[in-house]
Amino acid sequence: MDTTQLCRVLIVDDEVLTRQGIRHFIDWEQEGFLIVGEAANGKEAIELIEEVHPHIVITDIVMPLMDGEALTKEIKERFANIEVIVLSSFGEFDYVRSTFQSGVADYILKPKLEKQHLLTVLRSTIQRIPALSELNGESALFDRLYVQRLLEAMVNGYDFDYATNAEQLEKFFPYDCYCVVGIEHKISDEKTLPLLEIWQQFIAEKGWEDETVAYSLPFQRSRSEAIVVCANSNVIDEHFVEFANVADQHQSNSYMVEYIRGNKGSDDSAVVDTERRTVYSISNRFSSLTELTAAFQTMSKILDYSFYLYEYQSLMEGKLPEHPDVPEPLLLNQLTEDFKRGQFEKAFSDIIRHVHQLSRCYKTDVFEFKTLLGNLIFNITVLLGNLEYDVQTIDQEKYRYFKAFEQSVSAQQALTHFQQFLEKTKQVIASREDRNANDNIRKLMAYIQEHYAEALTLTDLANHFHFNPSYLSNYFSTHNAEGFVDYLHKVRIEKAEQLLAYGEEPISDISSKVGYSDHSYFCKVFKKGTGLSPSQYRRKNRTGYSKG
Repeated sequence: MDTTQLCRVLIVDDEVLTRQGIRHFIDWEQEGFLIVGEAANGKEAIELIEEVHPHIVITDIVMPLMDGEALTKEIKERFANIEVIVLSSFGEFDYVRSTFQSGVADYILKPKLEKQHLLTVLRSTIQRIPALSELNGESALFDRLYVQRLLEAMVNGYDFDYATNAEQLEKFFPYDCYCVVGIEHKISDEKTLPLLEIWQQFIAEKGWEDETVAYSLPFQRSRSEAIVVCANSNVIDEHFVEFANVADQHQSNSYMVEYIRGNKGSDDSAVVDTERRTVYSISNRFSSLTELTAAFQTMSKILDYSFYLYEYQSLMEGKLPEHPDVPEPLLLNQLTEDFKRGQFEKAFSDIIRHVHQLSRCYKTDVFEFKTLLGNLIFNITVLLGNLEYDVQTIDQEKYRYFKAFEQSVSAQQALTHFQQFLEKTKQVIASREDRNANDNIRKLMAYIQEHYAEALTLTDLANHFHFNPSYLSNYFSTHNAEGFVDYLHKVRIEKAEQLLAYGEEPISDISSKVGYSDHSYFCKVFKKGTGLSPSQYRRKNRTGYSKG
């Protein structure tokens, strides 16, 4: 197929799925068209137009940075020969009317986008374009774009007739050794360059395009991922180790520069995460491009393992660590029973052990792992709420944890967030237990205050409150400044002080009245507690009160 005679089309939409859907909606080459590029907004589109010279631009209306209306105006001002087709939703009539005033060829409603209607609009638009002529030496570029289209269809698993396109593919790939490399930056955002762009700069500077990497497919699943098809037996792991290090440094520098610019003069004291890490996965070598789809799928699956194998910079088919046994599922019924019985340490221990074991099972679906952590947070919150714990704080924060799991780039990072939730949960439980303990101590003290004059023992107190005496002794000491015996002495001495200061009763009677049957023992305990004997205390603190 002579691609120099095809009508060149640029797709502009901020939704990746929309762009991919349009790209694979029809057999473009078969219908006489060639997709020469994609852009996520008008600003990117203008840069691409200058590079690939499309005949038609298909653009969305609502986009960031530069929307479809502004893009259309700039195209008509700077590239008068390019025709524009607008994609719009039902509620964007005013935008569509404005773009028509700027000279668009036609518009298509997204909800009513159909193959035949799209072809009709495209063919109608071609009539507005002067006869297509030779691209003046650019045929090599567009042959390459055509091959890119074929390879993207193959790695995405679309129906593909290899035999029909074999001649074109073999023109670019006269080799007998291939591999697929997936490169992913674990932390990425709008402040950093797309990883694919860094890769293209890297191989251009190294001069590898002709020597080591015969072809690098400009394909990306997201801003932070790039897929490279390598053709040449010289491709070795060290090349990608070097690139990963360069990408880490490039991303860190780019992020820091943008952060400083955005926060200049700000009091924001947020910690900047500069540990930005690139990983990659290399498939086994294969000898024919007919094996490309299977190799890509295997490589992509292995690249996902990096979520769990975060300590590995490279993951290669056939060189993965041994996979551990998958733990048995957590039983919610058992956790519920543990919570009801107040066996929280056992329950949390079982949960932590399970999620840590699962975090080493790198073949576990990442979404499944994150969902498990979210479900555990939800169920723990509900269980504690049903047990009448004050879960307001952790209930309000659970969505923050759900988002943190979603954004986690490693199992370890997700587990760190989960551990933070468990610590806050333990605080909720401890707060309730402290309140219960205070209530219990108050009841114990009130009982002692009421029965201090009796021959009260720890066993008597334990029997009354249905405690084990040994447990009660330890419990009392833990939750009160004094142990049981010392507190009982304290109460009795305070009562004796009142009787000595305000009354004339004999000391022996007071001794019996506050619970001491042995007068000499009472005097000994009293002096130890006050520093004075009962008679000395009476003389020093007498109020002048007399019986009569």
